[in-house]
Amino acid sequence: MSTRLVVVLLIALAAPLVQAADLLLIDFDQLKLLDTETGVVVDVAPIAAFAGGMAICPSGRILVGYGSGVKVLDPVTYELTDFLDTGFGVRGLACTPDGTGYLIRNAPGPPGDPDWLYRFDAEEGDDLELVGITTNSALQALASDADGNLWGWAVTTTGAGLNRIDPDTAEVTHIGIVYEGVEFHAQWLDFDAAGQLWGGRETVSQIDQETGAFTLFADGFNDVRGAAFLESGPGPECFLVVGGGAGGSPFQYGPVGHSFTTQVDGIESWHPVLMEDIPEFVIGDLLAAPVVATRGLSSASTGPAPSGVGLDDGALKAHATPGSLAPTEFTVQVLMWNPQVFPGLPEQSTHGLAVRLFPTGRVVTVPYGESTGGMTIWAELDVNAAGQRVIRFPFDIPLM
Repeated sequence: MSTRLVVVLLIALAAPLVQAADLLLIDFDQLKLLDTETGVVVDVAPIAAFAGGMAICPSGRILVGYGSGVKVLDPVTYELTDFLDTGFGVRGLACTPDGTGYLIRNAPGPPGDPDWLYRFDAEEGDDLELVGITTNSALQALASDADGNLWGWAVTTTGAGLNRIDPDTAEVTHIGIVYEGVEFHAQWLDFDAAGQLWGGRETVSQIDQETGAFTLFADGFNDVRGAAFLESGPGPECFLVVGGGAGGSPFQYGPVGHSFTTQVDGIESWHPVLMEDIPEFVIGDLLAAPVVATRGLSSASTGPAPSGVGLDDGALKAHATPGSLAPTEFTVQVLMWNPQVFPGLPEQSTHGLAVRLFPTGRVVTVPYGESTGGMTIWAELDVNAAGQRVIRFPFDIPLM
């Protein structure tokens, strides 16, 4: 039985893409994504966090208040890594347009004592300093508007309401009305790209900055303690994704990446690459690759394949050498998403390319499937500086 390795090269050349106002939420132990245009909620991944706030910095870094400090959320693996050790629990988190981070520490003294406002370097994860002691207790949420002004939400035994917080003095100005119901408590606050303030806990609502009044948008959440708007999608993207056969598979780089349907099935891993630096693979390493699938290329898909996908296995077998050792088989495809350069056809792709590598050194390629935008892909053999035979897969974009 031949060894199989399926590789997909996904190349996206886009500058940052502004998307619909998608809201990333940590709902107790589940990372979710809410489309604030349609109201659709998607479960992204489980997450080991009971958040004390969330903020997205100008660099795109996603910060989460967790435990005794601030952690960074990886948008692809959804793992949390240490960023800033505060030594105390974080109850509200914000990042201003200039990269300054702010956080709330609930009163370290008896209940009812005022909360403390801190600032820190949200790009480096250091320089934590006390701004001042507020005039409020039980501040549960924090957000920065486009001008760097801070907004908070206080939850007390008598009710809840919106506050404005001076980022230089920690002075608190109460705004508007006081709510009593838990559905009007905001454990998080954030502004969308249009400057609209949102917040909530078991619900997601728009909040009037002049009055503090809620306008319900979505409900059914368990306990959202951290949420932030993904104002822009990823920057330039290049991905190497490893799958299990020819067919149709979805691929998306984290919750904000473009969603592709590839011409391979069973994606198992991916690796970022750059278009100007086409990755090369040592043929000897590919021949030694472990078996990841044993199905024929023509029947590997377990889901609906894109139109035209399908490979007559005989096209490859016709090139087999009688009595030779089992070859390694894989398929390669390049996909591109670039709405800035190609607004009329932002998603383009090559056809699939099925490759068979023989231990004798023979390489056979057979195109399959369809191309979008006329993109083509081919195989290229070379010898690297270490004297190893390598294979790479250049591609062409006719519309550029």
